[in-house]
Amino acid sequence: MDDRASIATNTPKGRALSALLVLAALIFVWFGVRWQIGHMLATLVRPDANGAYSLSQLAANWASADPAAWALWANTLDDPAADERLDALPVFQRSAQLGPYDLKWRVSLAKALEQDGQPESAEGEYRKAVDLAPNFSETHWELGNFLLRLGREDEAVSELRFAARGQLYYREQFFSILWDRSGRDESKLADVCGDDPELKSYLAFFFASRGKSAAARHAWLSLSEDERRAYSSTGGGIAQALLTQRHYSDSLAIARTLGNTSEVGSVTNGSF
Repeated sequence: MDDRASIATNTPKGRALSALLVLAALIFVWFGVRWQIGHMLATLVRPDANGAYSLSQLAANWASADPAAWALWANTLDDPAADERLDALPVFQRSAQLGPYDLKWRVSLAKALEQDGQPESAEGEYRKAVDLAPNFSETHWELGNFLLRLGREDEAVSELRFAARGQLYYREQFFSILWDRSGRDESKLADVCGDDPELKSYLAFFFASRGKSAAARHAWLSLSEDERRAYSSTGGGIAQALLTQRHYSDSLAIARTLGNTSEVGSVTNGSF
């Protein structure tokens, strides 16, 4: 059987078939390599890097079904090296079409629509991103900031609060935004926390880091004993922050709720 196969490939038809198979394999490998290179460029090249515009065009050409390649191209269209001034919005739209379930491209499109003066369409894209990942803090954070820019503060705070509850990274920013927008109204921040012990404990730390010792103490003592135990590491940070700023009495009061006055050294004099 092997001899017959060998003879078959030595015929004109056999040689032609072999050549076609080799050619098909080479074409397959070429397009596979092209896509890999295009995708690599799309993921590694920064939009502000030298030559990014030319590389983004190459990435979009070689990996034309890769949303990352189109997003890179869209982000380089304001490059002075660009020999054409294309509207970036359709390019962002193409990126979102190619990756309909990827949050990055959906949020990028929403931002492009907002910059293009289309707030209603932008809001629709932000909300699609939230629907795709309802428990993902970043999408709520992006939507909240968008609503804040529109002046819809109550809706914005709801979204920002969700993000802050879900991820520590956003908590400092959340309270800082409210602190500035409320004119440093301590009660406004307390109201936003509601009965959430995680937010309340961090709010106490937020106040302590700004030297608002009485507000920090009040926020911390509003927690139940079980809640204070659950966030004892935060409580220790609050006591230490107040001690560093020489708010000895409030620091000692918080340390005592943790059953540890070593946080404040030997400061036990009630005259402080």
